[in-house]
Amino acid sequence: MNKNIVLLAGRIGSDPDIKETASGKLAKFSLATSETWKGRDGEKKEKTQWHRCVAFGRTADFIAERMSKGAGVFIEGTIEYGEYTTKDGVVKNTTDIKCHRLDVWKWPDNGGAGVRPRPSGDAHRAKYADDDIPF
Repeated sequence: MNKNIVLLAGRIGSDPDIKETASGKLAKFSLATSETWKGRDGEKKEKTQWHRCVAFGRTADFIAERMSKGAGVFIEGTIEYGEYTTKDGVVKNTTDIKCHRLDVWKWPDNGGAGVRPRPSGDAHRAKYADDDIPF
């Protein structure tokens, strides 16, 4: 059996970059994951890895509406490798995490600053008066 499955739990490193494409919404963001251990000297050590993440469709919609820097999330996805050539002719390799599922595991400690509020249902209702509904 061959499977390409990536599971990450970390914090969103910057506000997601949201783009509208012909096939729907696209969300790009960085995710920081850290591991800690005690070194031989007994001191606590920490290493942070940064992951480039991309999401499409409903996952991208959720990210666009609710996620921002600092939110703690769990991601399930696949790893994708690519390459491109710079204008100077240098070939660069890329590694992206294609995010298929995102769950919030920790809301930021700063009063929810890492999570955008849900749009109010009243905002939609105010747009249409009951008299304008054709049924």
